Amino acid sequence: MRQVFAICKREFNSYFKSPMGWVVFAIYAFVSGLYFSSMLLSGYSDVAAILQFMKSLFFVLISIITMRTISEDKKNGTLVLLATSPAATGQIVVGKYLGVVLMFMTVSSVNLIYLFTTLGLGGTVDSRFWGTLIAYLLTAFAYIAIGIFASALTENQIIAAIISFVIFIGFDILNALSSIMGTLVTSFFNKIDFFNIIPPTFDQSAGHAVVAALEWINPTNRLSSFYQGTFDLLSVIYFIGLIMLFLYITYQIMESRRWAE
Repeated sequence: MRQVFAICKREFNSYFKSPMGWVVFAIYAFVSGLYFSSMLLSGYSDVAAILQFMKSLFFVLISIITMRTISEDKKNGTLVLLATSPAATGQIVVGKYLGVVLMFMTVSSVNLIYLFTTLGLGGTVDSRFWGTLIAYLLTAFAYIAIGIFASALTENQIIAAIISFVIFIGFDILNALSSIMGTLVTSFFNKIDFFNIIPPTFDQSAGHAVVAALEWINPTNRLSSFYQGTFDLLSVIYFIGLIMLFLYITYQIMESRRWAE
């Protein structure tokens, strides 16, 4: 655990030893503050709405935060030093992940200002706020794992950011694609059934199954209950599994290169 904490601390400190960490913090504070100010000018305050709005910007924000995680170490040669250190590959991956999570939580701490301001103005915190907060954190933690995976694929930070960006955008358009894929599957079975041996309802069932499968794997579809203030344990397990999957893939990528070097 000592190795994990050391790598986590190194990763976290590296953000604020360079302009990038402060720039990300400033942009987050400015955009969220502007959104909160517009609420106050309209005569109301809703912290849950702020979290949901900022979550919609994760595809850019987290792509920027994570793009340097492993790519920069590769480019500078420090990844080789880490690989030859006593730390195991798994410890390196987990340490870097926790470092980015800590950095993200530091940036997100700006929301405490809006929360305390809302409470000071007589507002309340209800189940919808807590549900939205859980959705916000689950999405961020999963996206960070995906961003680190993208960073492990290349030593070019821009390419790493683009890969993350494409994956995150892909989640948002997956629902539209699922409908298209379902229609294509239905059409496919209609076209190949030359001898009318496929049951009439099979093509429709196959199309619906494809749509259901694509919607099931889409993380954005698992957040609606949280926004309504309902805790969904299955969705929490899903996000934990998603995080573990991408961290494991990252581990395998780094482990293969460790032995190759």
